[in-house]
Amino acid sequence: MSPTRGAQLAAGVSVLGLAISGYLGALHLALVRGELLGGPLCGAAGSIFNCHAVAMSQVGQGFGLPLAFWGVLGYLVTVTLSVIAWQCPDEAPRSLTVLAGVAVAYVALDAALLWVMVRQLRVLCLLCVATYGVNIALALTARSAAGRSWRQLAREFPAAARAFVPRPRAAVAWALWGVVLTGGIGVSAVWVTGRLLGQPSPAMQAQIRQHLQQTPRVVVDTAGAPRLGSAAAPVQIVSFVDFFCPLCRETARYNAIIAAAHPGQVSLVVKMFPLDQACNTAIARTVHPGACQLAAAAHCAQAQGKFWALHDRLFARGPAYLMADLESDARRAGLDLDAFRQCLAAGDGAAAVARDVADAARLQITSTPISVINGVLIQGTVTPAQFEELVRALRDVGAAPAPVS
Repeated sequence: MSPTRGAQLAAGVSVLGLAISGYLGALHLALVRGELLGGPLCGAAGSIFNCHAVAMSQVGQGFGLPLAFWGVLGYLVTVTLSVIAWQCPDEAPRSLTVLAGVAVAYVALDAALLWVMVRQLRVLCLLCVATYGVNIALALTARSAAGRSWRQLAREFPAAARAFVPRPRAAVAWALWGVVLTGGIGVSAVWVTGRLLGQPSPAMQAQIRQHLQQTPRVVVDTAGAPRLGSAAAPVQIVSFVDFFCPLCRETARYNAIIAAAHPGQVSLVVKMFPLDQACNTAIARTVHPGACQLAAAAHCAQAQGKFWALHDRLFARGPAYLMADLESDARRAGLDLDAFRQCLAAGDGAAAVARDVADAARLQITSTPISVINGVLIQGTVTPAQFEELVRALRDVGAAPAPVS
């Protein structure tokens, strides 16, 4: 491959990486505001693919910036090196050598991040993995365009890199560092502005702390309830939900992100509170007919160890769920249909729902979604960003995990 052709191809690959990183940065900023972008591209609750969870985890940030923003800055560097090699033939050998070295460094960092995602978070970010492919392609393209072996490139890299140290009459060096400086200022400004717009105001932060200090803590019976995470985790979340409730669907998506982003630190328990008087006399009227049947089905799935699989399918359509699809969804979730039907017919699922409703009534819960976080009752949804603020507040007031029974 000729240096010019290789430089052009490397520039195109870098622009692709820049676009993916920019989208991941927008996704991260949306999460700070409590919005979920990406749709199926980012995976779903209960799936191994969940780029939202990766973005909100410690893996998704470094040195005060989301990794996506560092990715934007990194691809600005590779685009600039590629354009220099393309437009300045005399500088092509040095530019392509440095480009190959930078791309190899990116691939090494990718390998470390992939290991952390798989071993610690146990979820994958498909868009992140796409940038890993971009970096491999970039490294191979730069090496091919340079026309030298990896060993030769390694030997030549220090001298080539010194050519990009800013000094008088080194126009290409100033061009590269001008892009780096401008890009760094730009991404930092975007991130700081996004954080300021997404964070609770000082008054809201004070209200959160006051609520935590003044609200009596409650004890929730979680025996036999479906749980993600350890019962000994420092943050205990218990969510009372209705599968037809739109906000419960949103809460389920947020909770999946929170749990996946904090492995070992968060325990999530789900309890049923159908807004249907067929099984719930704690409410004044039926809001969601059929919600009792879905709640019972979820408990029967729990009896087979398949609660989360069915839970995700039921919430996938939320209020638009069709009862006629229940058995087919149960089958797709991996349930034994004969045992599932028997559980429903025997009333085992309904009995479990009755216990959940009784526990909610004891806590004077009358609507959904309701979360109990370390014993503190919280109405409405809690976004991942709000959860981070809540955890800081819990730490400040010294709220230990709520006792469970």
